[in-house]
Amino acid sequence: MRITVLLPLLFVFTNSFSQESWSLEQCIAYALDNNIQLKQQELNVSIDENTLHQSRYSRFPSLNAHVNHNYNFGHVIDEVDYQVSQDMESNNFSINSSVTLFDGFRITNTRKQNEINLMATIAEVENLRNDLTLNIASAYLQILYSIEILETTRQQLELSKLQINRTQALVQAGSLPEGSLLEIEAQLASDELQLVNAQNKLEMAYLTLTQMLDIKSPEGFEIVKPNLNDLVTTLPAETPDLIFSNALEIMPQIQSANLRLSSSEMGLE
Repeated sequence: MRITVLLPLLFVFTNSFSQESWSLEQCIAYALDNNIQLKQQELNVSIDENTLHQSRYSRFPSLNAHVNHNYNFGHVIDEVDYQVSQDMESNNFSINSSVTLFDGFRITNTRKQNEINLMATIAEVENLRNDLTLNIASAYLQILYSIEILETTRQQLELSKLQINRTQALVQAGSLPEGSLLEIEAQLASDELQLVNAQNKLEMAYLTLTQMLDIKSPEGFEIVKPNLNDLVTTLPAETPDLIFSNALEIMPQIQSANLRLSSSEMGLE
């Protein structure tokens, strides 16, 4: 006789969630695609485009048509022969058109002003993109700085622990007074406090960046630590005066301010 024993098989499934680390380029790209303030400013561009189209169409003639039909029941007086009628129908048709031949160049100046407003709004969008990029980069660098501070604080804490062990041995041997051990223990307590502060600063740095990215929670969010050995630093060949003059020509906030000034001057026209 053969006895078959069925052993239950236990399958253990582990769901592991791995959060992909974010590089600086990914953070900037995500912010530019999802920032609410930037989306609102881009909607202002669409509004200015529609306003510009409206000002362009205002020079064309307008045409309005009106149709009205009335049907009355009951005893009324017919206005034609002044006889009592039981019901009466009436129709009314009208078409009117108008065109502005000359309005003191108001239409032309309004169109030019709307064109300038559109260019100013586009420059403001570009300025907002630059500011958002700089803020993301600043928050990213703050995280890297906080990580380095935390690592340095941990190393200092380990050194203090080793120093305590060494001092304890020297105190027990009579080479150092007990007061030296108390000083090292006080230093250890201070290093532990510095470690807690460094951890809090790192968490705050992560929270700041995730808020800029409109991410609900910083939990599981990590950044990529760049390899600084591959970083090539080149100094600009231009002089500070040349850099400043170029900035006045290409910086979007300068362009936007100049365009708003031109728009106000065109508004006076």
